[in-house]
Amino acid sequence: MFKKKLLTATLTPLAMIALSANAAVVIQPTDVDASSQFSPSFDSSHVIDGSGLGADSSDVETGDPVPTTWPTNINDSNTRSASWVSRDENNGWIMFDLGQSYELDGMHIWNYNSLESRGIQDVNIKFATTLTGTFGSTDETDTGWGTTTAETFTQASKLNTYTGETYSLGSTVTAQYVLFDIQTNYGDSLVGLDEVRFTGTAVPEPSSFALLASCFGLTWIMVRRR
Repeated sequence: MFKKKLLTATLTPLAMIALSANAAVVIQPTDVDASSQFSPSFDSSHVIDGSGLGADSSDVETGDPVPTTWPTNINDSNTRSASWVSRDENNGWIMFDLGQSYELDGMHIWNYNSLESRGIQDVNIKFATTLTGTFGSTDETDTGWGTTTAETFTQASKLNTYTGETYSLGSTVTAQYVLFDIQTNYGDSLVGLDEVRFTGTAVPEPSSFALLASCFGLTWIMVRRR
């Protein structure tokens, strides 16, 4: 009986660690780059900094549980410093650095809301764990890009109640870098985007597996000795 209690008491926290590692969370990119920008007021950094979201934007930071209701978008009247807008192109690209590798299962997109015809429509989404070039100085031609999936983003509503759209990847993709290779928008001469978050689980470091295994092994030895 003592052996059983000891084993259970030790395995329970280990099981909780394993389960928590598999729980999908919000992933807020740590860096972003784009093919162009209309002006500094429409820099691509606005797509990841929460500037276009309502007061509950702090609920969608990295590590937060995936919400059932996502924050509203406040950008409904040409508000500057809250969106990315391209310059002299209605396609182009925007890429994200997630800070580390994740098993991605989806993303949440707040399309361009103040002028809905400027929003992204058809897009090829590319993923990479490493890039051949340096982030910030490479582009959609980087040979590091691997898995590609095509998606159509829903047009924004132009309302301040707009909460964006969730898109599933169908199956998980391991990546640290994600690129939106924009094919078409909804008709404007420029293309824009308000905010982006991804969802998934962190790829455990090898040391985490080693620690888990060593803890289990030590516990088993202790149980056997008793």
